[in-house]
Amino acid sequence: MVPLCLSIAFLGLVIYLLATAIVQYGHYATLTPESDNPVFPTLSVLIPARNEEQNIGACLMALTAQEYPTEKLEIIIIDDNSTDRTADIVRNAISTATHRVRLVSGAPLPAGWMGKSFACWQGAAAATGDFLCFMDADTKALPGLLRAAVATAVERQSALLSLEPFQVLGTFWERVIFPAGFFLMAQVHPLERINSPAFPDAVANGQFLLFRKDVYAACGGHSAVRRDTAEDGALARLVKQRGGRLLVLGAEGFIQTRMYTSLGQLWAGIGKVFVEMVKGIRNALVAAVIAVSLAAAAIALPWLDALRAVHHPGFFNVAALCGAALASATLLGTHMGIARHLKIPIVYGLLFPLGYVFGAALAVHSVWLRLAGRGMAWKGRPTAFRET
Repeated sequence: MVPLCLSIAFLGLVIYLLATAIVQYGHYATLTPESDNPVFPTLSVLIPARNEEQNIGACLMALTAQEYPTEKLEIIIIDDNSTDRTADIVRNAISTATHRVRLVSGAPLPAGWMGKSFACWQGAAAATGDFLCFMDADTKALPGLLRAAVATAVERQSALLSLEPFQVLGTFWERVIFPAGFFLMAQVHPLERINSPAFPDAVANGQFLLFRKDVYAACGGHSAVRRDTAEDGALARLVKQRGGRLLVLGAEGFIQTRMYTSLGQLWAGIGKVFVEMVKGIRNALVAAVIAVSLAAAAIALPWLDALRAVHHPGFFNVAALCGAALASATLLGTHMGIARHLKIPIVYGLLFPLGYVFGAALAVHSVWLRLAGRGMAWKGRPTAFRET
């Protein structure tokens, strides 16, 4: 009976997680092309950049190719004391740009600020647009992005619109970990509640944040979240607390990003924010336990139940084998589907147990950093965690 109970528990957990993910996907709305009667308020696009010589040129080229009225658009790059060629690349682009492109040289980081938030804050102070659009330097926008985003924000009266770019995955570890991460995040963030003003739930993706300028100023902007490692989610919560409309939409057809190019970058980047992503230390530890349990059960239970059924045929042992095999097959099929959605070889779906184990290690690492009070860094600049 014990093997059958374990198999039933495993299958039940998988069914629950899959059902939750399906419900979440049903509420996943995406950005659509602009309406027939577009409105073009003045728009400031703000790019915080620290040591981004590999990305800033392509990011800036994509922004200067936007189908947004030139006279209504300004692009501001905040060079946060880069030690590479970031500023030189921007200056060269400015010399040939047909759009209004400005370079702001960042001031030294004051005590008590996270580096990215301080760079964004300086950019906002220099901006003149009625809308402020914060984008990361590792993003690349398709020409219709800003028109569609601003039109959606105006039509739906959003105070903050955050978009989810398509994630370009190049390395082995990205392709192993991200599918598992996508499945996990579907359990954590209730999209229906996030996009509803009736609930306080709030989350945002800092790779694209579009504010009405008056809303940004009223909630205190990045100054109000200066100590937060996950400033995007903190800003989203502030907007909702003040009664503003928050919209989080998929935008895979409008913008893409390559977040990490090495295992070290991935480990540091996700470790910095994982606790915030899953809403606390307890949830991070629960996620780690569930991930390891799923990985172990998916590999071990079908084989153990198969051996038991061969040597001791009987209803309960065969039923245990069928339950465990169905649960493992369901997880396999789900992750192969996620791999296909992410446009990576579906063979990476076979490696989902490895992704779960590594994800659990990331969760524990993030918890350790938080409990130890270890400072994290933005682009190599250490800063302290927000005290809670």
